[in-house]
Amino acid sequence: MEWYENHHHVCRYDKLYGNWQFPRSDGRLDCEYRLYIQKILHLLTDSKLETIDLCDIAWIGKHHHPHNPGTVWSNMKYQNADPSYPGIILKNAPNPYNNKYRMIDGRHRIMRLLNQGETSSQYYVLDYDEIKEYIVEKVFCPVEKKMVLKKADLS
Repeated sequence: MEWYENHHHVCRYDKLYGNWQFPRSDGRLDCEYRLYIQKILHLLTDSKLETIDLCDIAWIGKHHHPHNPGTVWSNMKYQNADPSYPGIILKNAPNPYNNKYRMIDGRHRIMRLLNQGETSSQYYVLDYDEIKEYIVEKVFCPVEKKMVLKKADLS
């Protein structure tokens, strides 16, 4: 199995990490979105690689770094993180820090880079509008009586 299979960026409100939702066209809150990395692999080309200042990137848990690294599972991911592989970030995407970029893949790699004293790194930079069509919403289906994924209704 490849690393990206079933790997996804979760976009939701969290009491600990803040509001990582994408805005809906109807203004409704309380939604959970997912962006599956496998769906955007074709966008990750060499022409999208840029050297980015790490301080310009919003990432889940940024306000806790370096004091609260997370769970044991998260720490295992940190130990296995290879910062030589570029992360994926979005420009023009909403984020709770109002940073220029929003990370969608590479949180453990950025923590490792920062802990090593690095100030910049290579990232695949995509525009938010470019990936909207690949975002899905997790919703309850009363007919099937379970959570399902449907195309997100974003503004």
